[in-house]
Amino acid sequence: MKLAIQEDMLPARTDAERYQLAQDLGFDGIELWADGLDKRLMDVAMALNETELEVASVHLGHMDGYLSPDISVREEAISRMRQAMATAVDLQSPNVVFVPHWGALDTPDLTPHRSAEEISSDLMIWLLRTVSDLAYALGTTLQMQPRHRYHTHFMNTMAQAVKFSDAINDNPHIRIAPSLFDMALEEVDVLDSLTQHGKRIGYLYLADSNGRLPGQGLYDWGKVAEAIQASDYEGWLCISAGKPITNPKEQYAYYDALPACLEMLKDVGLR
Repeated sequence: MKLAIQEDMLPARTDAERYQLAQDLGFDGIELWADGLDKRLMDVAMALNETELEVASVHLGHMDGYLSPDISVREEAISRMRQAMATAVDLQSPNVVFVPHWGALDTPDLTPHRSAEEISSDLMIWLLRTVSDLAYALGTTLQMQPRHRYHTHFMNTMAQAVKFSDAINDNPHIRIAPSLFDMALEEVDVLDSLTQHGKRIGYLYLADSNGRLPGQGLYDWGKVAEAIQASDYEGWLCISAGKPITNPKEQYAYYDALPACLEMLKDVGLR
């Protein structure tokens, strides 16, 4: 397994400085936000060339609209996803992460015909069938990210994500990218969920039970490491705040705490 970090968790004036910090800390890769990435593609590529870092993934962030009842909104959302996939290919990244929907559902409740959640689920399956062929053609993998109930009313748990994977016959170009923080809020048994669904996981976010860095919450990371290893997971592990970080004080706080975090991950066998 390789270890990555969300790029804007590190303090720096330039991309080159930030990526060098990541490499000096011992990271193998970085995660990039899709928003505006196509416009700074050359700068990012040139900065990466000065290091040995890989781009672990491109994350679509708060972009959504894939499950909108308005077809023009859905088409625009898919267009943004396609652009992120193309940019990921340009950066030789194998993964594009997306949250299917943020907030309350937009689809109408047509009970007893179909509930809002059922209609959204139908649109989700349609989305995955639509974009999986492109992912295959480009050689990328789309990673569905479940988020906790305070972020979305749609797809909060691993089991819900697995149902969508089943609906498209476990397509290898559509995987699941859970965060251990979201799992702490939503899963009955986090460790069991990791081992049970490990073969469906294509990208895994490391965060503690409170959303802070690994080692700063209540997780027993020895047991977490055992569960990940028992699942035969071999993909990227990514340390992420789960949101863009723009405050320099917050970036420096992460940077100062990262050495202890990384040492702990090494001790439990996740580095």
